[in-house]
Amino acid sequence: MTVPTRSKADFDALKRIAFFEAQKVLSVSGFDEAEDVANEAMFEFIRYEESNDVRNPGGLVRIIARRLAFKMRDGWEERKDNQVALADDSDDDVERGVDGGERVRGVRRARPADPKPDPLDALIAQRELELVRCAVAQLNEQDRRIAELTYLDEPRLKAPAVGALLELNEGTVRNHLVRIRKELARMLTDEPDRG
Repeated sequence: MTVPTRSKADFDALKRIAFFEAQKVLSVSGFDEAEDVANEAMFEFIRYEESNDVRNPGGLVRIIARRLAFKMRDGWEERKDNQVALADDSDDDVERGVDGGERVRGVRRARPADPKPDPLDALIAQRELELVRCAVAQLNEQDRRIAELTYLDEPRLKAPAVGALLELNEGTVRNHLVRIRKELARMLTDEPDRG
């Protein structure tokens, strides 16, 4: 397998895609983190490209960057939750500091996370859902109905329930879902069909 050589402009364009995807997940405040994710995504992309035929490099970079960004964000949230849990574990060791703040064994208590969701996250999620709904609407009638029941309607149904509702075999539903996911991915990444 020959590794495709990419121009600096191609590489920079792919890195911008990775950075943009990471920034969407990490929010506006995560500029440096998004840069780190973009660099790591490009490293993974190059390693993957060395041993595989990549037909949609932009789509692959998007997927890698989003996975890494979600992993980083989940790590932040887990650490934040652990800090709050540690601070809430024992009030026996709480002492009042000179400034009136509570301290646990000399460490300032972490405040619980703000229960209000970030409006930007809600806006992005709503926009992504609108894009998915538009893409699903372009599917043929049977695939559209399977996608709606599986991904968009509440409650979301599993393949056996969708099959029973539409009078289809469970295996047939699963086969449709594989094709539907590929088609939606193609539509949502704006890549032309090459196959």
